[in-house]
Amino acid sequence: THTAPPSQQAIVEAVAGLHDDSVALLTELVSHPSLLGQEASAQQVMQRRFAGLGLRVHEFSIDEARLKAHEAWSPSILPYEGRPNVVGIHEPRGPVRGQSLILNGHIDVVPVGASALWSRPPFEPRVEGDRLYGRGAADMKAGIVACVTAFDALRRLGFEPAAKVILQSVVE
Repeated sequence: THTAPPSQQAIVEAVAGLHDDSVALLTELVSHPSLLGQEASAQQVMQRRFAGLGLRVHEFSIDEARLKAHEAWSPSILPYEGRPNVVGIHEPRGPVRGQSLILNGHIDVVPVGASALWSRPPFEPRVEGDRLYGRGAADMKAGIVACVTAFDALRRLGFEPAAKVILQSVVE
């Protein structure tokens, strides 16, 4: 690893170099109809991506019975069973310096509504100009891809965070 932090220009170039990979990941995620209760296939994509980054991957479902005991508990719309959360954990190789960081995003998307209102199928991603369209592209699959891309860009520059970094793809 390097001793001096990367320059802003180096980071911008590294992220730009991952443009095609980022679009490919977002395209793949949008093609998975991860409606509430149907998030498993999109979470498998995230599990593979986190593992590909060299992160320790942890997959788990929410313990709803345990949550019910919390004073701020609010009933969920659907049971959490079979709806995994996927977490990728970076542990620094050297001494830990600084605070840990969690980069979190939800993988589930809002319902598509009436199909007659769609000019194209909602889970058929398409790129027009510099935009990718499809259900979940903006809310919030692009946010998850941005977290992955930021981590990957630093890794490809030969840097690693000096404290724990946790990337989370969660269900609501």
